[in-house]
Amino acid sequence: LGVVVGVVVVGSVLCGLANDVYYLIGMRVVQAFGLSSSGVIGIASVADVFPPAERGTGTGWLSASAYIGLILGPLIGGIVSELLGWRAVFFSAGGIGAIMFVVVIIWLPETMRPGGKKRPINPVRPLMLLKHPAILVAAIHTGFVTGSMYLLLFVFPLQLTELFEFSAIKTGLAFLPFGLCALAGAQVGGPTADRGYRWIGTGGRVIGPIFASFGLAVFLMAFGWMAVRSAWGMLGCTAFIGFLLTFVRPGTSAFAIDAFPEEPGSVSANIFCAMASSSFLTVSFMPPLMKVTSPFGTVPFFITTHNTHNTHNTHNTHNTHNTHNTHNTHAP
Repeated sequence: LGVVVGVVVVGSVLCGLANDVYYLIGMRVVQAFGLSSSGVIGIASVADVFPPAERGTGTGWLSASAYIGLILGPLIGGIVSELLGWRAVFFSAGGIGAIMFVVVIIWLPETMRPGGKKRPINPVRPLMLLKHPAILVAAIHTGFVTGSMYLLLFVFPLQLTELFEFSAIKTGLAFLPFGLCALAGAQVGGPTADRGYRWIGTGGRVIGPIFASFGLAVFLMAFGWMAVRSAWGMLGCTAFIGFLLTFVRPGTSAFAIDAFPEEPGSVSANIFCAMASSSFLTVSFMPPLMKVTSPFGTVPFFITTHNTHNTHNTHNTHNTHNTHNTHNTHAP
């Protein structure tokens, strides 16, 4: 874990030193390598420390800690960016990472249980676990949930800044309902998954996530409807979406680890691979798809809003032009 945190620190500092966009993208790849690796190790460590009956709660605490970043990150990042510039955001992340590196090296103990097997590094082996239905279903479901989150995080600030003309600080504050409810969702989802496990076994962990997934789809469509009409409506939808996104995570992760409790690192690697793939596909291919989807769907609201905003400007320009012509006509 110390090594991957060190990679995050180096990647963050080099991002802050970037002089062109291609160098920045390359260093962001380095940064992402460390961040995703630390997430895999985190879930595996929780599986080592918590017994099966409490594994959902442990995963919930881990998810909650991540979503604290969603509360503080946009807010602090918006303030730092507006006051000190975008480079200071990466330098700040590097400084926080350096503190965490020291904490990990000095205080974090080994979590592997005595007698646990240490296998040679084989990057292909985790993918072989996808042949197991539980791992495959958990990876696909996590990919859908993560893609939904990145869709929201991609579109939400654009709507606020381009349509509703929010400042960077105000946009950061607008993420508070999402982050706070995400924190609550992780705390509720973990114990709910453990309660289902004690009730009917491993399958009980996913009862809550199944119902929550239907609710997530409903609120995503509601968000798409509100995004072209009301900033307050968007804020309300993001609160519910944040809760549901994190509510499903502990149960799904614990369900997958239950299938291969001796290989929690490989299981979590598949989950994070699905998360990374869905986030990449969402950010890369959703904007073109928005152009050909219905304005009543869950994804096209940025293009719809952007076009509405442009149409509004064109309408104003047209009125101004007509007024100018009328003024010239009545002129002596």
